[in-house]
Amino acid sequence: MRSILSITMNNKNYPKWIDDYARAIHQAFLNMTPLYVGSIDVFYIARLLEGTFLDKVYQAIKIIKNKNYSLAEIAKSFATLATLRIQIYWLMLEFLGAKNIIDRKTLRESIDFFVEILYFAAKKDAFGYNSGIRHSQAEIESLLQNLNLKKANPVIAREIGKFYNSLVSLVFALYDDFLPQDSHEVYGPYDVSKIYGKGYFLLIKDFPKIKPVELWPKASELKHQKVTIYQIYSGIKFRCELIGMHSVYEGDPVNNLKFYYAVVDGKAVNEKEKIKELTNYFSDESIKQAQVLAGLSQEQLKLKGLEWLMYQLKDFFKLANMDWRPTKEMWQKIKDKNIPKKFDLPRFPAYDEFVNSPEYEVYWLKDLYK
Repeated sequence: MRSILSITMNNKNYPKWIDDYARAIHQAFLNMTPLYVGSIDVFYIARLLEGTFLDKVYQAIKIIKNKNYSLAEIAKSFATLATLRIQIYWLMLEFLGAKNIIDRKTLRESIDFFVEILYFAAKKDAFGYNSGIRHSQAEIESLLQNLNLKKANPVIAREIGKFYNSLVSLVFALYDDFLPQDSHEVYGPYDVSKIYGKGYFLLIKDFPKIKPVELWPKASELKHQKVTIYQIYSGIKFRCELIGMHSVYEGDPVNNLKFYYAVVDGKAVNEKEKIKELTNYFSDESIKQAQVLAGLSQEQLKLKGLEWLMYQLKDFFKLANMDWRPTKEMWQKIKDKNIPKKFDLPRFPAYDEFVNSPEYEVYWLKDLYK
C-alpha cells in the first residue's frame, strides 16, 4: 500500500489530514454539547485499555498487509464510512490514557493504515466536515438506473420519517450512544441534477447491521438484517457532521421530498401500509431491546462496552482470520475499575484550545509525526 503521507504532508511538519480531522471532530463535539449520554461510558473504557486494543488492531493490520488485500476489500470490511473514520479517535483515546505505555511507532503505523483506507473509501471530505460521500458519481448514476424510485408526497414522507426514526431507536438500543454509527449511516448529499433537475440531491440512509446476534443472542429473533432508504430532495439543503447520522437540514424535508425507495433485506418495500407495518415492528423491537439493555448489571455493561468497541471491527478482523471479541487482557484492564454509566461533557473548548492543548488528541497526533 502506498503511504498516505506522501500526498498529505503540509509545511507544518505533520500530515495535512490532521487539520482536516481536527476541524471535523471539533465541529461535531462542539455542536453536540452539552452531552450526557450512555448506559456505560465506552470512551472511558477505551482510555483504560493501555495498549491492549492497539495490540489486537495492529496484529490484524500486519496480517492483512501480508495477505495483500486491495484497498477496496479492506474498506468494504467497515459497515459504514463513519466507523472507518473514527478509528483514529478510538486509538487516540487509548493513547491519552496510557501515553507512557503505548508504542508510538505501532500507533503511528496503525493510524497511517486507517487514514490510507479512509482516503480511498471517501470520495471527498474524508473526515465528514459537511458530507458523507462513499459513492462515486458514476456509482450513484448506475444505482439510480436500477432503482424504480417512487414519487413522494407529504403523507408518505411522514411515514418514511417515522420508519426511519423506528430504525434509529432500534440501533441505539442495540449499540447504545457510542457505536450507533456502525449500523446507522447517512450518505450524501449526492448531486442528481443531471437526472432530476437543478437542485435535486440524493441521500442514502443505511442500517447495515440491525441483527447483531453475536452481540445479543436474542437478536436472532429479529426478522430483518439490513434496511436502506433512498430519498431525493430539492428545495432544501443538507449537511452532516463527522458521522452521517448527525444530520442538519435547512428547509422542510417533509414537503420537499420528491422521490423515495426503501429496501429491506434486498426487497423493495414502498407501499404506505407496509412501511407503517415495519415502523410498528421496529418500534416494538426497539422497546424490547432497550429493556434488555437497561437490565444489564454494571459488570455486564463493562463487558458489553468492550464488545461494542470490538464489534465495529468484526469484519476487519475476519479478513485477518481473527476473532473480533475482546481479549482477556482487555477485560483485565477494566474489570476492577469503576466506570461511569454516563459520558458527561458539559462544554467543549474553542478550536485553538482544542488543537493546542495536551488534554486532547490533536496535540498528540501532531507530536506523533515529529
